[in-house]
This record gives sequence, structure tokens and C-alpha cells, in this order.
Amino acid sequence: MIYPMHIVAFLLALLLSVTATLKAFDIKADVPPEAKRFDVSTIRLFSVLIDNSAGGKITIYTDGRSREIGEVVTPATQATRASDGFWASHYVCAQNGTKGAIVASAVNAIHMRCGPKRQYDPAKPTNWNASELSIIPFTEEGGTGDIVVSNPGGYGIFNEWSPYVGNPVYALDRGSWVPLDSYFTDPTRIPPQFLFIDVRRPRDNVRYIEFENWSKGDVVNGVQMEDYGGIYVMDETEKRYQIGRVLQRATQTGRFIGSEYADIGRVRATHPGVLELSTTRWRGKTDDENLRGGVQIVPANHVKYLHYNLGQSWFIGGGAWMIVGPVNSTQEDLKNPSYTEDGKLLIDPIEGLPPIFSGYIRPYFDENNYESSFRFFVSEDFGRTWRTPPEITGVPGAGEKSPVSYWTHVRLMIGK
Repeated sequence: MIYPMHIVAFLLALLLSVTATLKAFDIKADVPPEAKRFDVSTIRLFSVLIDNSAGGKITIYTDGRSREIGEVVTPATQATRASDGFWASHYVCAQNGTKGAIVASAVNAIHMRCGPKRQYDPAKPTNWNASELSIIPFTEEGGTGDIVVSNPGGYGIFNEWSPYVGNPVYALDRGSWVPLDSYFTDPTRIPPQFLFIDVRRPRDNVRYIEFENWSKGDVVNGVQMEDYGGIYVMDETEKRYQIGRVLQRATQTGRFIGSEYADIGRVRATHPGVLELSTTRWRGKTDDENLRGGVQIVPANHVKYLHYNLGQSWFIGGGAWMIVGPVNSTQEDLKNPSYTEDGKLLIDPIEGLPPIFSGYIRPYFDENNYESSFRFFVSEDFGRTWRTPPEITGVPGAGEKSPVSYWTHVRLMIGK
């Protein structure tokens, strides 16, 4: 399909865009010092053009060439309000400073924030809710805010051509390209026909992120842990440094929707409030929740608000969730029901911050291109040996221990 020349011209003009990973952080709060090292410029990996009409093409632009990777089965007809279950949609904007951004990238869905043009203030958390458009595979039932596409879950735009959290999104508006939030100044406006996702990765690369799967006082494989497990990054220069700590260890899997579209050792989803790792093989569409499986890594402030303010009580004390915080956070902070003190977050935020919760991770995996893929390994002997996790589905029965309970470390390899 040949698109109007002004569409292609804009793709070329965007080569001059100035973006940076930390610009996507959209919480009224100070950034922890350990996160500031990830405030780096970004470079374009590829671009995605979506014709939001029935039969409209999904076109990838990369290295001066274009290719079609699918088409729209059912277009979106109305932006929708993000649910309280996706409270994390408050935490990020785009790497170009606008509010039109990718706020979730997964094997079964991509969510785009449409607005409003407001920053999240933890002292006034209920002042606004995000509106969004989503991209979902044809096997899922779509709503008015969903662009249903011909790609199956775990393939195409949900794998190799997936974006990063914080990537900018644009809309074609009366012949001109504008940030998605500018198009949706009126959230009830009919969605645009053309959407453009500028998929950008950090210029400085990270080799892996490693999580020590224990917290202070835990007994892990017979060893009493006297301190918190750390979260470490190894960069491309072989330097290793701590960026956070573990406040609650993961001990089992959960039956997370969407994991049926991932594979063992893959990233299932990433958004400003979760990193989900899959422990089940790709099965495609299934309603059998016992064929799903994964572990979620979630940030402390996000979990506290969901637990104490929104009644989502399964995170704290739940075995399928590793809860993480900045290097100065404690278990006592997690137990404290207060979200803020004097208008400021009680815990320094890592929500919506790179490298875990924006900018550095996407659900791309190719068994023929391991170096560029995002995949994770586990250790059961405190980092001496590593392996791909076994297949683990459902949840353990009464009196059973999940293989996850033996994990001492989780290492996520960062691809491109």
C-alpha cells in the first residue's frame, strides 16, 4: 500500500527528534540518584505506522525500507478510561516530554496513553485518570478502545516489532502529525486513522539486570539471609552496580492472563508498574488458567497504593510477586499504610523509571537471535550456576512447594 507523501516525509523529519529515557518519568517526585545514570539519549530502532481502519496495514520502517507485518481487523472507535487495575498508566509519559506514549508493551497487548496533559501527583492521586488506546491480537475480544490486529499474540508487533515503554506516539490530524495527547485534548474525540509509534532504545546499553530473590530475614535453601537482596545492573563496560533492593521474594508462579502467548524464559509484559516473566510455553488462546504461569516484579509504591487504597490485596504477602524498591527502602516502609508524608511519597519512586519499569525492556525473543533477545535465567545456588527456568504453570497445591521457592537469583538479559 502506498501512503500519502506527507506521512513518509514526517518519518524522515522525526530523525531530528530529541528524546531521553528519563523524560518519560511522569511522577511529581525526586528521582533516586541510582536512576539518574540511566538518563541517556535514545536512538531509533524502527517505526510502526498503523492504519486504524478495517483492513488497514501495519507497516514497519527500518533502515530506509518498509514492510507490512499485518493488518487491522477491527479499528478502535473511542479512547477508553484506564481501569484502576492499570493504575500504572499514571506514571509515564513519552521520551519526548509529551503525554502521548506507550505505557505497556506485552505479548498480548500494547497500551498507548492518549492523555490528559497532566503529571501524576501522589498527594492527589485521584485527580485524573489516563485515557488509552490498545492494540490486541485477533484471538482476543476487542472493545471500542482496541485496535484488533491480524498478528497472533507473541508474534509481529507483540514480539520483534514491539515498542518500549515511554516510546512516543503520534496521530495524523488534519494533514499534520501531532503527539497523541494533543490529538486527544478532547478525550471523546474519534480516534485518528493513522498512528505512528517511534520505537527508540537507549543509546547506552545494559547487559543484564539481576535480582537477588530474598529479603531480610528470609530462609532461602537453608540459609538465613541477614540483609536485603540487591538489584544489580551490568553495563556494556562490565561495570556492575546496585540500583535497588528486594522487599519481598517470589516463591511461586501466578496464573497471569497473557502468559499463554509468551514462552518459557521470556518477558511477558512490561509497564511502569510491572515486569512479568513467563514460565509457560506458547500455547495461543486458552481459557484454562492452569496453563498460564509467570512471576511478576513490582515496585513498592505502586503495590502499596493498590493494596491499601484500591483493595487489591494479593500483592503484599503473595508468592507470585517480587516487590522491589530503591536502595534505601525497607520492609517497614512496605508495611506502613501511608502512601505519602507531607505530600511526598514515603518511598523514593522507581515506578516508571529505567531500567526496570521503562525504556530498556520489551517482549522481544527470537531463538535464532539470542544476543538481541530479552530472556531470563535463574540460579538455585546463589549465582554459581544458571539455567532457563523449568516450565511451571498454575499455582502449587496445598502443601506443595513451587520450583520458584528455590530460586536465589533471577537474571534478565537485555536485548535490543
